[in-house]
Amino acid sequence: MHLVDTSVWIDFIRAKPTSAVNQLCVLLETQVIVIISFIIYQKVLQGAELEQRFELFRNYLRALPFCHPKHAGG
Repeated sequence: MHLVDTSVWIDFIRAKPTSAVNQLCVLLETQVIVIISFIIYQKVLQGAELEQRFELFRNYLRALPFCHPKHAGG
C-alpha cells in the first residue's frame, strides 16, 4: 500500500516525466494498492483550472481508497 503525495499526482495528471511519476505508473500497472488522503484530494482538485478538469480529477481520484489518519492530539 502506497500513499502518493500531491506533487506526484499533479505531475502524473500533467504527464510530466519524473521518476516519481514513473514509479506511480508502475504501481498502477501492477495493481499495487495506491491510497490518497482527503488533504491530497482537496489540493489536487483546487489545482484544476477548468470545471472539466475538476470533474476528471474528481472522478479518477475518488475511485482510489482513502486513508483516514487518526488525530494525534490529546
